[in-house]
Amino acid sequence: MKKSLLLLSTCLLALSGVFAQTTTIANGNWSNPAIWSAGVPTRTVDAVITHSVTIDVNAEVRALTINSPGSMTNTNRDLMVFGNLTAFNISAYNSSGTARTVIRGGTNSTINGKLRFNRLRIYKDKNNLTVTANDTILISRYFYLFRGTLNVGSAAVILEASATNEANMGYSLTGNLIGTLVYQKYIDRCNEWSTYTTPIAGSFEQLAANSEGRMIYTGFPGGVDYPNYTFINTYYYDEANGYQEPTSTTNTVNRGQGFWYWNSNEVSNADNQNESIPQQWLIQLTQNGFNTGNVNIDVSFSGDGFNLVGNPFPGVLNWNHSSWTKTNIENAIYYWNTCTQSYASYVNGSGTNGADQWIPAGQGFFVQATASNPVFSANTAALSLGTLDAKPLKNGGQKESDDEEENYSYITLTLNGDETIVRFTENASTDFDNGKDARKILAPAFVQDLSSLRTVMNGVSYSVNALPIEDLIIPLDVKGQGELTFTGANDFADIDIYLEDRLTGELIDMKANQSYVFDNSQTGFTHRFNIITKSKLLSASSLNEVKLSVYPNPFSDEVSIMSGIAFDRVDIYNMLGALVISQANTSSLNNKVDVSTLNSGMYVIKVYNNNEELGTFLTKKI
Repeated sequence: MKKSLLLLSTCLLALSGVFAQTTTIANGNWSNPAIWSAGVPTRTVDAVITHSVTIDVNAEVRALTINSPGSMTNTNRDLMVFGNLTAFNISAYNSSGTARTVIRGGTNSTINGKLRFNRLRIYKDKNNLTVTANDTILISRYFYLFRGTLNVGSAAVILEASATNEANMGYSLTGNLIGTLVYQKYIDRCNEWSTYTTPIAGSFEQLAANSEGRMIYTGFPGGVDYPNYTFINTYYYDEANGYQEPTSTTNTVNRGQGFWYWNSNEVSNADNQNESIPQQWLIQLTQNGFNTGNVNIDVSFSGDGFNLVGNPFPGVLNWNHSSWTKTNIENAIYYWNTCTQSYASYVNGSGTNGADQWIPAGQGFFVQATASNPVFSANTAALSLGTLDAKPLKNGGQKESDDEEENYSYITLTLNGDETIVRFTENASTDFDNGKDARKILAPAFVQDLSSLRTVMNGVSYSVNALPIEDLIIPLDVKGQGELTFTGANDFADIDIYLEDRLTGELIDMKANQSYVFDNSQTGFTHRFNIITKSKLLSASSLNEVKLSVYPNPFSDEVSIMSGIAFDRVDIYNMLGALVISQANTSSLNNKVDVSTLNSGMYVIKVYNNNEELGTFLTKKI
């Protein structure tokens, strides 16, 4: 009898726990027991809010109901709901900052009422469980379909965008959406050319129709807005045949397909010169449903290997994430930076001209295929975790760190807004290293290109050049003139780093200086400079130890080498590494070398005894 009573009592307690409820009795913080009728809610307790409540801790609740005149504010906390979520109107739940709402649990649940979420995560404990919404869901920042299904029926999920805010699809694994997804993107870029894509396939005319009439087309046949314009403002890029104009505005832009588009802050209407067309706009595209997982992006290898592709998702992709498939694809990406009118490049932790590993929704970019049968696909697992604010289309931006990057120190050189990077690591070579190097690519003929810097090694032009830690001469090409700035040389303790001006013969210690001003009469890229790294350049103290000296420095027609120890040979090399003079020493402790045949410039003098190198000197002939 006692066992039966105990069993009955346990069952009643369990039933009581399932239907336990606590209701607000005053305004205040969620964590304050005094505002609740039966204590602070937990994941096994329903909560009913009829007062003003602020979520001040990461909170859990089984089912949550906000009744009039109640309200709830969540600025920077997680709210995890294991059952149903109900609100009497859209202003009843205000979430912002880093606030995240998670609908989670092992049973189906519902969202009742029109609600706006800062970050909404659908995370059912089983993939086949469903969250059903009976009204529109608006997202301010991130929408995560982590696991399970969100069914919005005849309503919609709207990823909101404005001039100040943008919502994105966030890190998602196996979830899916039933119903309508509305993607918004606010376009506000520098003037001139940009590279775009769309996460929802459609024609050029459909893109224009959903852009408040701001997206216009000129110059190509088939339905352009202003036929009086001869200027073509839209191009595809075909890997085998180069830049191609559309044949009609009815041409389809597929998910992950990039295209060039020209826009300006203000475009005069050719048919009415008194009318102007503002070029900031909100684009809104709609599709039925959304499934997480892979999207294959068309790439080919039959021409130069470069493919203009784009982000196929309505969210910010992390290029460093392991879920990408990059078979026969180099690991560098290239954006066109509209503001600087030059390419921005990114590879493994280093970005030039504003590039980083985050690829915004709507962003077009280039990748290069390296062999036949390339395979390129993106996965929703690579979407941002929401730790970053939504990224605008690439006009610049700052570089972000990421745990998957290698930690390199590097030198950044800048001229007239264009950047190039040189970095040193034991694992690099002087050839192109996939995963470490990025090429310097130039704009097509129809685009003004303000690129001004590149390094060149073995016939390859680089925007990011990873090199071994050893004695090197690195050609630096420039276009234009002005102040060449450089930072980061002081991060390398084991090598000395110099900038050689091949025209004037000047040698600049890049550790002691941050910039160099020069004039240049050349109009195109020219090999004006060398970056010289010397891992064995003797310091003044080490010269004293071996009692070696070279004078005069700089020299003219003759150079003298004196030493407190015997040496039997002097070799002189030019900055290309070619041996130009080799002379035996017969006087044991000093030697004079005739250098009158040498041209002005920098030279390396090496002193030997019995083939043992005693010292290396970097000097200059005037």
